[in-house]
Order: sequence, then structure tokens, then C-alpha cells
Amino acid sequence: MSGPTSGPPVTDQPAPIDLMNTLRADRHAIRDELTSPAALRDWLVRMTGEAFAAPRPAELVAARRLRDSLRLVAAVSTGDPRGDSTWPTDEVENALSVVNETASWRARTNLVLRAGRVLGDVVFHTSPVSAALGDVAHEAVEFFAGPAAQTLRPCCAPRCVLYFVKTHPRREWCSQTCGNRVRAARHYQRIRPQV
Repeated sequence: MSGPTSGPPVTDQPAPIDLMNTLRADRHAIRDELTSPAALRDWLVRMTGEAFAAPRPAELVAARRLRDSLRLVAAVSTGDPRGDSTWPTDEVENALSVVNETASWRARTNLVLRAGRVLGDVVFHTSPVSAALGDVAHEAVEFFAGPAAQTLRPCCAPRCVLYFVKTHPRREWCSQTCGNRVRAARHYQRIRPQV
């Protein structure tokens, strides 16, 4: 992969995992797919199917902060062998605080009386973009606090920085591309003349 792409490399993942995977690696560097407010809007549209006004720059910062916090929570939860296996407690607690705080941005429905009828009225305490990020954070809280957290895996293919939910017992990598890369490297090691 030479640069950002329009779609996810790992499909059918929960929104928090998809957000974590907006950091990708190619042959040269780590690539951030959330490079602009427009990129954040496109990601939100892809995840929710809803239209959004252009996010404010502060919302882009909040989305990246949430993503980075989720990646740290995932690394701790999975014992991710790709990086440092010890994380300072204060960093982990800060990441958890970011996730919990962002989850509080969700829109909520209040019951109201209108024309003699009880109706639900959606109340935004933040912008629709921030509320959508709140939904993602809330989904992350439910994911990491529940049994689904046991299915989260780091992709351990060379140069891969992605996470995936293991949906099949034999699944080892985030995508066929990573699996092919690992198999090709193994094959090359077997047939390469020993020097």
C-alpha cells in the first residue's frame, strides 16, 4: 500500500476497531488516514451511513485522540507482542479516561410531551460529529468490557499495525494480503539457498 485508500483493509469490523485501523503501515511508514476534517467525515459516513457537516479541526483532534487511546487499550487487552509489552499505568488510565469521556458525548433520547403525545426527542449536548464519536467510544466500552474483547487480535504479519476480530478459529491475520505475505516469506526461507 503506497498511501491512504478509500476503504478499510480489514472489513466487517466494529466501529472502534475500524477507527483503530485508520493508522496503517506500508513499506515506508505508518500512514494516518484521518489527515483532515474531510477524511474524518468520510470515515463517519462510511461507518454510520449518515451525512455529516464538515467536522471542526478540534473534532479531528478528538477522533485521533480517541483512536490512539483505543489502540493502547487494545494493546493492553490483547498483550500485543508487536510493541512494548509493558505500559505505564498512568498512560493506560489516561487512555481509559479519554474513551470514557468521549462516550459521554453520545446523543440521548429524552421523553417529551407534544400535542398530548409522549415522544422521544434526541438531545445533542455536542455536535453531531462529536455525538457520533461518542457512539464509537460507547461501542468500545461495551466491546472491551464484554466477551467480544476475547476475540480481538493484533495482526502479527511483518509491518502490519492493524487489529481484527477473530471470527474464525483458523484466522491468524487481519487480511488475505497479510496472510499471503507471511506464507510467501516462509516459502522464501525454505527455498532460499543457505549461504
